[in-house]
Parts: sequence; C-alpha cells; structure tokens
Amino acid sequence: MLRLLKRKWWVTLIQGILLLIFSFYIFVNPIIVLHTISIWIGVAVLLSGAIGLVAWLMDKEGDRDTMTLIWSLVTAIAGVLMLANVFSMMKAVTMVFGSWMLLAGLAVFYSGLKARKINSLGWGAVIAGLLAALGGLGMILNINSGVIGISGLLGISVLLTGIAIVLLAMIKKTALKMHNG
Repeated sequence: MLRLLKRKWWVTLIQGILLLIFSFYIFVNPIIVLHTISIWIGVAVLLSGAIGLVAWLMDKEGDRDTMTLIWSLVTAIAGVLMLANVFSMMKAVTMVFGSWMLLAGLAVFYSGLKARKINSLGWGAVIAGLLAALGGLGMILNINSGVIGISGLLGISVLLTGIAIVLLAMIKKTALKMHNG
C-alpha cells in the first residue's frame, strides 16, 4: 500500500482528468471513434498476416507448412482490404457488435423468463434483455445506431475509469496526509 501511495497523488488526478476529457471527446465524435477502431482492426489483421509470412519465410524449407502460408497470405490480404475500404469495415464492426448485442440480449431475456418464476428480479433481466436485443437489432438495421452504440459504450467505460482514477487520487491524497501526520 505504501508503494502505491509514494506515487504523487496529483499525477493520478491528472490521469483521471485526461480520461474524463477523452470520454467527452468519444461522446462528441462517435464516427471518428468507430473509424479509428476499424483502422486499428485492419492494421492488426494486416500485421498478423505479415508476421505469419515472415515466420513462414524464416522457417527451414523442410519445416514450411503450405496451410500456414495460405492463411498468412489470406490474413494479410484481408487486412489490406479492410484498410482500403474503412467504411465497409465500420459497417462490419457495427454488424458484428450489433449481432453480439442482439444474441446477448436474447440470452438474458430467456434467462429472465426462467428466473422470474423463482424471483421477481427475473423481470429486470427480461426487460434489460429485451432492451439489449432491440438495441442490437437497431445497430444491425441502422449503422448510425451502431456508431452511437459502440462509441457510447466505449465512452461510458472511459468515463467510469476516469471517475475511478480521480477518486483514487483523492484517496491517495487523504492517505498521504494521514501517513505524514
């Protein structure tokens, strides 16, 4: 605990404030955020394929696997295609995320239906699951909903992390005062 407190509390406070500012940027610029996420996915896929190709080339000729070469080439080409058409990639990310939300919402809805027989809190799961499923469906059917949904969840996550870090800074400041007398 003392090692944690030795770090200046104000450094932690600045980190938290920067995350709060970043969260507001995310909320205000959802299209830019999804665009950036899509580019990062494309870069990651391209690098994965390229690394596979380099590894294949570095293997001894007798150890080279044709399937590894094919998979690495396909992966690298997919990364190039993703980066060449970022708008399509944004749609794909939205569709995947929306599908995940839809399926997760339906699973929670179904579990809530079963649970409501045992406990009235199951109705909360029914409602939450239904709302999540509808939100996922909205993302699938309307890319604008998907952009806002994905960026909104990311923004909320960054906002909550920023708040937690600001609170941690205040705890550090108080603990240091108590420790120093």
